[in-house]
Amino acid sequence: MWNVEYRRIGEPGGGWPGTFLDVAAAVDALDGMDPALDTARVVLLGHSAGGHLAAWAAHRGALPPEAPGARPKITPIGLVSLAGALDLKAADAAGFGKVLANPDAEPPKDAPEPARPEAWAGVAEAVGEGIVPLLVAGHYAWTSPLELAGAGVPVLAVHGTADEAVPAEWSRRYTGKVTAEGGSARYVEVEGGTHFDVVRPDHPVWAEVTAWIHETVAGQEKA
Repeated sequence: MWNVEYRRIGEPGGGWPGTFLDVAAAVDALDGMDPALDTARVVLLGHSAGGHLAAWAAHRGALPPEAPGARPKITPIGLVSLAGALDLKAADAAGFGKVLANPDAEPPKDAPEPARPEAWAGVAEAVGEGIVPLLVAGHYAWTSPLELAGAGVPVLAVHGTADEAVPAEWSRRYTGKVTAEGGSARYVEVEGGTHFDVVRPDHPVWAEVTAWIHETVAGQEKA
């Protein structure tokens, strides 16, 4: 397992394009890291904002040459999005940046304590007018998984119906587009599941997630 870290909004160099370049570099670092590592059988997985970045990384092959993160060295064979923010246009329309900037906003139910509470002031300042206005016109097509979705990597998207942070509709919309483009996409809806239920290893849905990963890896020939 390769656990990726990256610069975030509110941190020096975070946001566009630093966050995306970090994720791309982290995935590409697998190339040549260890001869025993089978880079022909890589599955990407992420939760929430990490689900967005995992999906973006999975679709890097669809980026134009001039886009940050284009020309990937690693081609994943599967993507698992857990309550992923897969539609940036919808996220901005929903005022996600304004919610982050509101100190009185209630966190999602069962949310863990923030890992870096000192960074939230910078996040609020950076996204106070919304997420996407920070991007130049046209960058939706380079950053939103819904815009990049196609017939490439097989997808498993898991979302809870009681998710108060990221609407399940975004995962439905994304997997629907992948399927419409001729790709393989499976959408699993967790009845009554919250934003964090889908990342609990003791939740029943995890058996489905791990089974899908094992099947995907087993179905791919070794390099």
